[in-house]
Amino acid sequence: MANMKDTHRMRIYPPTPEHVAITKSVQEVEDMFTQDIRGTLYADGVGIVSVVEKLNERTVINNDVIAHPTQAYLEIKEGENGIRLDAVAYGSQGNDIKFSYSDGAALEVSVKGEIIDVIAILGTTTFGDVVTAINTNEDAAELVTASVIGEGGALMIPVPIPETPLAGGVDVTSGEDGEAFFDGVNIYVSDGESKGIVDNWLSAPLLPTLPTVINLSDAEDDYVIEDGKNSIVVLTDNAATAKDIILPAAIVGLRVTIINQDDASVDISAASGEYLNGSDSTPVTLTTLNSATFYCYADGYWAII
Repeated sequence: MANMKDTHRMRIYPPTPEHVAITKSVQEVEDMFTQDIRGTLYADGVGIVSVVEKLNERTVINNDVIAHPTQAYLEIKEGENGIRLDAVAYGSQGNDIKFSYSDGAALEVSVKGEIIDVIAILGTTTFGDVVTAINTNEDAAELVTASVIGEGGALMIPVPIPETPLAGGVDVTSGEDGEAFFDGVNIYVSDGESKGIVDNWLSAPLLPTLPTVINLSDAEDDYVIEDGKNSIVVLTDNAATAKDIILPAAIVGLRVTIINQDDASVDISAASGEYLNGSDSTPVTLTTLNSATFYCYADGYWAII
């Protein structure tokens, strides 16, 4: 993409406090892509369909979601209780860490390379004892962070555990500086090289979203927006006993616009356990013949822009 280094940059993952100031930054990111595409491909302004066709020619079509680096982990459980080990480092390198547990005269943690070996008295050592021993061992703490699942006072599994690797560590989708992906809706550009645990992906919607028109006059339940993509919802009629509109699961970068064409107000709420304008219980009231756009600036958190 042209002039990437001279434009405003907003990394949308992982979420940071700076994402609270979202209105200007989101618009600037979208303008950046729009101006660049039109300026470098379509000086004659032949329209968005042709722009996308040309965009497809010079970028990789990627129908998968861009992967961001994650930590490898291992859970060892006995019923509802256990321990969890999370790799300190992000990415696939955490998958090389292994854990073992065996019988011995006293609780002891040793580390050889990337193997964490715990010796303990089987049948008397608790999960909490093992977690404390790992976290207070300097070598082990450089590799993993241990935590209790359930009750820390419950007894550790009374049988030896052979060397077991952590799993689930994922590297970022690799991308050269300026490399672009297009999934039919969003464009992704790597602002700097993305590789291993270095994540420089930017994202913004490119194409306008077609509206979903809803009529709730005969609805028995609240209307839940289930599509996990940017969307526009137009309410034409609500029930006599007004139904609420529930936002979809809040995934960072998601944007939903709701237009109220009914002759009465409608309440907009976040999904259970998620937040809208800082509250997990107070809905936003959208008055008649008005619209509002909701932006997810961090997983689980919506704000009106």
